[in-house]
Amino acid sequence: MYRLLIVDDEPAIVEGLAQLFEEYDKLELDVWQASSAQEAIEVAKKMKLDIVLSDIRMPEKNGFQLIDELVVYWPTCKIIFLTGYSDFDYAYSAFQKNVENYLLKDEDDQVLLEAVEAVIRKLDEEKRNLHMLEKAMDTLETYQPYVRKQCFEGILAGEPSEGLASTALLDQETMDINMNAPVLLLLGHIRNWPRGMAYAKKLDIHISIQNMFRSQLSGLLSVEEIIYERSHLVWFIQPSAASSGRMMNEASGTDWRAIAEYLKGMLEFVQNTCQEKWDVEVTFYLSRGAIDWQEAHDEYEFIKSFMEMRNWIAPDMTIIDLSVAANPSLFNPTMKRLTDSEHYERLLHRLELAFRDSEEDDVQRLCSRLFQFIRQDMTSSYADGMRKYLHVRLLYMSRAIELELSLKESDDIGLSHLFRTDMPEDWREEERYYIALGRLICTQAQHQQGNHTHESIEKVHRFIDDNLGNDLSLIRLADVVYMNPSYFSRFYKQKTGRNVMNYIHEAKLKAAQSMLKDASMRVQAISSLLGFTSPSYFSIFFKKMTGMTPQEFRERMDETAMK
Repeated sequence: MYRLLIVDDEPAIVEGLAQLFEEYDKLELDVWQASSAQEAIEVAKKMKLDIVLSDIRMPEKNGFQLIDELVVYWPTCKIIFLTGYSDFDYAYSAFQKNVENYLLKDEDDQVLLEAVEAVIRKLDEEKRNLHMLEKAMDTLETYQPYVRKQCFEGILAGEPSEGLASTALLDQETMDINMNAPVLLLLGHIRNWPRGMAYAKKLDIHISIQNMFRSQLSGLLSVEEIIYERSHLVWFIQPSAASSGRMMNEASGTDWRAIAEYLKGMLEFVQNTCQEKWDVEVTFYLSRGAIDWQEAHDEYEFIKSFMEMRNWIAPDMTIIDLSVAANPSLFNPTMKRLTDSEHYERLLHRLELAFRDSEEDDVQRLCSRLFQFIRQDMTSSYADGMRKYLHVRLLYMSRAIELELSLKESDDIGLSHLFRTDMPEDWREEERYYIALGRLICTQAQHQQGNHTHESIEKVHRFIDDNLGNDLSLIRLADVVYMNPSYFSRFYKQKTGRNVMNYIHEAKLKAAQSMLKDASMRVQAISSLLGFTSPSYFSIFFKKMTGMTPQEFRERMDETAMK
């Protein structure tokens, strides 16, 4: 899905064009509106724009000035000018700025639709060829210099940043980031790799994601990145010297909230590209705000704790902004697995992952292998064997508690056995018990996942019903369930069989019909309460949905009441 922004200082034109694109089935677009150049710039600060359809002559800033500002944020955005003027000078100026097309407002709708379709084909071609990614690979070094990597790894590990940053081997003149100024921390993680993918391939994808991230930067931000603990993509982010105050706030200096919003718009593109090219889903976590370098270790550990907690309940393809999402009451110390056998520890961790993904066959296989270790240690080192057994037992108990598994649901296998105080006598029988319990846990998790999907859809519906007059954009609705907008759009359509815009229209129509039954309510007031920018647009919407204008509907209701 691509995002289209329509810009015109005449609301009727903006609304008409928005309706045209929303109803055109051949194009799946996330349509946004702006009634001025400044409003369009505010939209650009918060989300990635793929296509902009703009008027040229507007108050305050014209279309050309708007383009100059927009490409600072999104250099690859495609521009189509739609104007009432046919002067050759305007058309020439537009094409001088690499505008994709220049159309007159009095042309047929089909001409405009075809122009947007042509731009989409171009965007698709660029994505297929991965032009931006290839350009990033050509312009960036394959790996970060060893010393710089060691410096940032040391900072995340808790070593003093002052000593690391002042080492003679680290040339800070070549660095993109100022180690004497606050920094925003971003962590990216892929938790569900395609089965059997080699580590070398995973490393290639990690590096490609870093390069793709760099390729999307427009000079507003300075960034340093590393791959930490083999699986975490970590970025250190600051506003660049070249941002010219665009990321500044008069009251507080650097506007870290604006930076976070801008990053979320860019990360959506990275997520979608990763899913389309490699079939991997990346989750991103933004720190709780700007931090000093000596706080980097604690913040990183906080993000990891949040990530581990969310892994049980959160869908992939999320962008979690911890400055607004973190709730300290949700955090408990994570289970600490102390085992003497590195192999056993890896198996235990894999069992956790299998439980998280409800992979019943993997749970059974891993459970059997873990009990092989337990039985072996019980004959050679009772203490080691009991420690391993208790770790397995604690994992099953934790999962059962998280799923709120009740005794009634598990009478057939006896859940009370899991909480027994005496030690097993028959370890083979104990293994069979845990295999059966694992099957029950996976079944319950799959059932709850289905319920969670239903609850997510219902949560969005409740939000729409309660906010018919407010912002119901795809981005706002996706925020409600912590998804990225494109993923949410596909998720909603897959689960419900229709677009979320259909539900919004039906909800507004139902509310409008209810309000129109109240003769004391003016049509203009109803239009405003339902979020329509003008009564005329409300009338167009109502007639399209019912075949009648609001006034005709009200008159018919009066006639029915009199009979």
